[in-house]
Amino acid sequence: MLRKLFVIAFFVILIGFIGKAYRLDEGQVIILTQQMKVSVHLIMAAAIVIFVFIVLHYFLRFFVFIRQSPGSWRKYKQDRILNKRLAFLESALVDTIKDDSSLAEYHFKRAAQLDTERHQIEQLVAIRHLIDTGQLEQAQSEISDFNTEDIQLKSCALYLLAKIYRLNHQPSSAISSIKQIKTYKQSKQLCQLLAQCLLDDNQHQELLQLVTQRSALSSAEKQQWGTKAHTLAIEEYIATNQITDAIRYYEQVASHFAKEPNIVIAYLVCLNLKHDIKTLSRQIDRFLPQLLTSQHTDHLIPLIDSLDQKDLLRQIESICHRALEKAEEKITALTCRAIVHTKQSYYEKAIDDYQSILHLNPDFTICVAARLAISELEKRK
Repeated sequence: MLRKLFVIAFFVILIGFIGKAYRLDEGQVIILTQQMKVSVHLIMAAAIVIFVFIVLHYFLRFFVFIRQSPGSWRKYKQDRILNKRLAFLESALVDTIKDDSSLAEYHFKRAAQLDTERHQIEQLVAIRHLIDTGQLEQAQSEISDFNTEDIQLKSCALYLLAKIYRLNHQPSSAISSIKQIKTYKQSKQLCQLLAQCLLDDNQHQELLQLVTQRSALSSAEKQQWGTKAHTLAIEEYIATNQITDAIRYYEQVASHFAKEPNIVIAYLVCLNLKHDIKTLSRQIDRFLPQLLTSQHTDHLIPLIDSLDQKDLLRQIESICHRALEKAEEKITALTCRAIVHTKQSYYEKAIDDYQSILHLNPDFTICVAARLAISELEKRK
C-alpha cells in the first residue's frame, strides 16, 4: 500500500513539473457547437475527467459487490457451519479416544445436524456408540430409520444391524443382515462376525462352508473356526446320545482338524461313553502327551475324572510322569496325575501334586480348586 502511494505521488509531481514547463496552467479546452462556445480551464477539465473516472470505477466495483454479496454471504455461512461441524467432530473423536461413548454419540449427532447433505456418516458413528453403551433398542430404532443410496454406507448400516441382532441373541437375523452385504467375504470383520453368529446358531455345516471358501479370513482363523465347528458337531451328537455317529463323524474329519485338542477330547469322550476301552487306551497313548501341554483342555480334566479302569489309570499316570519331566506348563499334567492318584487311593501323592500346583502360582480358580481338593483328601487319610 505504501509503495502504491509513493508511485501516485511521483506521477502527480511529474505531471506538475511537465505542466509548469509547458505552461499547461494557462491552457484551455474549447468545446464548439453550432449554437455556443464553451471554454474550460485545462486543469479543471483534467480534474473533471479524473473525478468522473474515479466515480465510475468505484460505482462498477460497488455494482460487482452487490452482485456477489449473496454468494459471499452463503459462503460465509457455510464456512461458519463447517467450522462448527469440525469442532463437534473433533470433540467426538476426543471422546472416542477417552472411551466416553455417550458424549461421543452426542457430539456426532450435533455434527450430523449441521450438515443435512453429509450427515449420514456421523449418524452411523453415533449409532455405533449407542451399541457400545448398551442402548440397543434406541440403536435399532435409529438404524431402522436410516436410509441411503450409498452402497458403502448401506453396508455399514447392515453391519451395525447385525451387531445389534447378535447382542440381542438373534443370530439368525444377524446372519441374514450380513449376507445382504454382497462383499461380506472380502471383509475380515464381517467374516468374523458371521462365523460367530453361525456358531451361536449351531449352524456348524454353514460355518465349515465359510472356512472352506475363499474369504478375508487368514489360514489360522479358518483353522480356529473350523475346529469350533467340528467340536460343536461332535458335541451335538453326544448331547443326543448318538455316540456311534459322533465317532463316525470324527473319522471323516480332515487330518489337520483331527489333531486339534478340543476335537480330540470330544472324540475321547465318545470312546469312553461307548466303553471302547481298547481304542480309548490306544488314543490316550497317542494324544494325551499333546493334550497335557495344550492351552485348550477345558474338557480334559472331567474326562480323566470319569475314567475308572485300573489299566487306563496306570497308563495316564505314566504319561503324566513323562510329561512333567519335559513340559514347561505343568498344571494340567499335575492335575490329571492328582486325580489318578486319588482314584488309586494314593492320597499323600495326590496332596503332593496339588501342593506342587499351588507352588506354581496359578490363577484364582485353579488355586481354590487345589485347596478344596487338598482339604477333601486330608479327610480321607
